[in-house]
Amino acid sequence: MWIGSAELFVPLGAAWSVCGEGYVGQGAHLFEGAAWQGPRLDLATGRHSGLVSSGGWLQLAYAPVEGADIRLIAGADAVVRGFGRGIAIDDAPDVRGNRLVALVGSWYVFNELALMLQVHQLATRYRDAAVGTVTLHGVALGGQLVF
Repeated sequence: MWIGSAELFVPLGAAWSVCGEGYVGQGAHLFEGAAWQGPRLDLATGRHSGLVSSGGWLQLAYAPVEGADIRLIAGADAVVRGFGRGIAIDDAPDVRGNRLVALVGSWYVFNELALMLQVHQLATRYRDAAVGTVTLHGVALGGQLVF
C-alpha cells in the first residue's frame, strides 16, 4: 500500500477561496480515495493487493457573511491498473471510477450549532459494460451541536 498526494489552498480576497487535492496510490480506498475499489485476492497465492488508482477534487468556496458559506465541489477517481491481480475480496462488481459534483451550504447559527444542506450527484462507472454507469442524485441535511 502506498499513496502520494498534493494539496493546494488559494484565498481569493476576503470571501472566496479555491482548494483541491490530487493523488495516486495503491490501496487508496483506505484513505477515502478510490471509493468502492477494494483490494484484489489472488486465488492461487492467497495474496491481497490494492488497486492502483488516481484522482482528485476541487472546491470553490464563497463566504458572503461571517458564519455562512457556500461550496461547489467536484471530484473524480479512476483505477489505473490492478484488476488482473485477482477477484474482489467482497465479491463486489469492479468499479472503474467515480465522479462527484456537490453544492453545500453551511450556516453556523452560533458557536455550538451548525447546519448544513448538500445537493449532489455521484456517478459510478463499472468495468462490466452490462452494468455501465450508475448515477445517484441526493440531498443531505446535517447539523452539529456541541455541548
